[in-house]
Formats: sequence, structure tokens, C-alpha cells
Amino acid sequence: MASDPPTLSLLRNPLIQSPSGLRASADPSARTAAPPKVTTPPNVRIVRCEKHHLPSFRRINSLLLPIRYPDSFYNAILSDTVVNDLTRVAVWHEADPSDPNLRKTPAVEKSLESPVKDPGEEANDQKQHPSGSEKDLSQPSPGKVIGGIRCRLEPAHLPIGSPLYRQPGASSSSGAVTQTLYVQTITLLSPYRGLGLATALLDAIVAAARDHGVTEIYAHVWEANDEALQWYARRGFEIGEEIQTGYYTKLKPNGARVARKVIGPQATAR
Repeated sequence: MASDPPTLSLLRNPLIQSPSGLRASADPSARTAAPPKVTTPPNVRIVRCEKHHLPSFRRINSLLLPIRYPDSFYNAILSDTVVNDLTRVAVWHEADPSDPNLRKTPAVEKSLESPVKDPGEEANDQKQHPSGSEKDLSQPSPGKVIGGIRCRLEPAHLPIGSPLYRQPGASSSSGAVTQTLYVQTITLLSPYRGLGLATALLDAIVAAARDHGVTEIYAHVWEANDEALQWYARRGFEIGEEIQTGYYTKLKPNGARVARKVIGPQATAR
């Protein structure tokens, strides 16, 4: 839908080149092997987005996506139960140095860490712990939001002949109304990539979406973001050949391709 912004910035910012300066193959079907299994760090929690998560989630999206979402986009996460059910954030908790099973926080540049610092939390810290005092180390850390995903439901539009095809809005045998899950945003700060967290975010949403009668999931991906297209392809998404020109007003080229996947009752993003 032309009114929606970019949906994927988990591999690199779509406005800059990858660190190596190299671009991946332009054909997302050239490498569609399943992604290697990665053990998600145990000190990361994939959780529903709550009020105290919103400032960081919003800043990460502003940092990584070339478009600004309105206040209503974020307010709905708290006010709409369905939107809340289809939104997750990844929260990184500091590792206990004595626990070898937990990963330490990656080295993060100040330019990345500061935008996701909640000013309200910082002011509260200063109020509760004046200069020279220490925080109560017995209290568990709330963790740091390092990424997130937000989706919405749309009427199902599977092609006629699909095993899961039903008329849009028709009830399934279980009584659930068939729906399509649209990935609006999925972002992850670069120091935390390669740990399976983006897939964990997507899997969490797919699991929640089953309760809403979802039969397929899709996303728009910038046509020049080859890494993102391959990321979807490796997870079983079909990448449409058609390019929707003019989809992104602030990017050149300005087209998008659709990544789509039919999911069954027990399907996951992998």
C-alpha cells in the first residue's frame, strides 16, 4: 500500500552502504538457503511493547528508517489490543559477568546508544540517585530496547487454488476469521544483528497472529535493499518480481518489492 513506509531495516540502514562497502547479489533468489541456526542470547527477552518501551522503540525507528511515523502509530500500540498483540520489542539485559552463558553487551558507539536513551528515565535516575550515589543493585535492570516489530491485520487475499484459500473474512473450520499479517516495521540496532533476534521477533509475531486467523504474512521491501530481500527469501518468503514504483518518496530508486509467505496453523518465520 503506497501510504506505508519501509518495513525492514534489520540488516542495514537503507540510506547507507553496508560496512564492507559491498552490495549483495541483486537477485534475492540467488541465495535462498535456510539461515544458519543461531542460539538467541538468553539475556534477551522478546516481549510485548509497554509504555516504558515506547520512547526507545520510537527512537530506533527514527534512527533506522527514512520516514517518521505519526504519534497515532505509536499511541495505538497501547490503546488498541490487537495492535499491541502484534507488536514486540527485543530487550537486552546486562549479563552477569559470573555467568558464562550470558552474552555481554556488544560495544555500541555513542551515536547509536544515545538516541535510544529515554530522557525521562535519565532524569528519573538523576532524581533518585544524585551525583555520587549508587543505584540499588538488588533491583533488576529493566533492560534496553534494541529493536522491535509492529504489524497490522488485513483481509486475507490468498490466490484462488491455495490450500488455505477462503473468501476474505470467511471463517475457518475453527471459527477464526482469515486474515493477512502485514509487517509495517522491523528494526534492530546493528551491534545486535547476527544473533537471531530479528527472526525471533518475526517468529513471536507469527505465533501471536495464529490467534487472529492469519493465513499469510507479507512486507514491502525497498528494491535496492538486497540483503533484506535475501533475509526474507531465506525464511521462506516469495519475493515478487514486480516493482511498485514510487512507493518510497525519500529513497532512490523509489520502488518496493513484496515479500510474501503463506503460513499454516503451526508455521513459524523460519
